[in-house]
Amino acid sequence: MTARARAAPAALASPRSTATASLFQTYAGLQVLIDLVIVSILALFWIRVDSRKHGRKSRPWVAIMLAAGSFGPLLYLLLAHRGKGPCVRSKVVFPVW
Repeated sequence: MTARARAAPAALASPRSTATASLFQTYAGLQVLIDLVIVSILALFWIRVDSRKHGRKSRPWVAIMLAAGSFGPLLYLLLAHRGKGPCVRSKVVFPVW
């Protein structure tokens, strides 16, 4: 195999694929990736349940979560309950300080 043939696949690799491949080179990187996937799945379920409990549609928030990654739950926490009172079905009472 010539040097040019060996260099061709490396030249075609995108920076994203090399960054993703570097996560799999160590067990620590793989663990971080798996943890992020697990937390994202749990956040999806939480957003779905909480938005239905408050009488809102969950699909826009799930789409934001899938597009923005871990910023989706943060946006949900900051924007979804803005200006709203406590949930009617909620049994949790927050103290007013």
